Amino acid sequence: MPRRPRVVLPGFPHHVTHRGNRKEPIFLDDYDRLFYLSKLAKYTCQYEVPLYGYGLMTTHVHHVAVPPTEESLSCCLHDLHGTYADHFNNKYGLTGHLFEERFYACALDEAHLWNAVRYVEQNPVRAGLVRVPEDYRWSSAQGHCGLREDRLLSQDFPPRGVVPNWREWLSANLTEKELEQIRNATRKGIPCASEAFLRQLEVSLGIPLLPRRRGRPPSLPRGLALTA
Repeated sequence: MPRRPRVVLPGFPHHVTHRGNRKEPIFLDDYDRLFYLSKLAKYTCQYEVPLYGYGLMTTHVHHVAVPPTEESLSCCLHDLHGTYADHFNNKYGLTGHLFEERFYACALDEAHLWNAVRYVEQNPVRAGLVRVPEDYRWSSAQGHCGLREDRLLSQDFPPRGVVPNWREWLSANLTEKELEQIRNATRKGIPCASEAFLRQLEVSLGIPLLPRRRGRPPSLPRGLALTA
């Protein structure tokens, strides 16, 4: 069965995740992580992709980013992870693919943007790496909490005054339903959004995004903003 193309909505934030090939580690020391972050800064700037959040885990990465065009997200990830893979393979004398062939991403409406950022910054806690999100050095949590300056992050997020105490806001855990909603939408490449938002997209894009009865799916119209 052919995989479903992901829906990319220019100008909307997207949750993005990319795993190591065979779920193997992609970072072996802090120098790897620092190199990755330096290239993340380079390519998000080059492709003008604002970054609202990020998290580096041992076997995968998470980003919350806003692609300005249909192609910018794929181009940014392609160059970033290609450059990083060359560094990693040269450093450790390896060959072959470091990352899985396909990254996963989903567009976000405003409410689910906040859930996605919380999801990314709480990930080290769920993984048992730290007790609280702001203790983890390799995510956007410390920058958002004001513990250090993080020039990777967009100055437009969060909007001034919306979250007076980020540390307190970040301490509220997502529900299992919210966690699964983000994971499911990211895996499928469909927007993580309210039903009303999805219905509007179905009309404007002309593709099904909400669950339907079993049957033959409709063909996609030509010129649709989808990427494989």
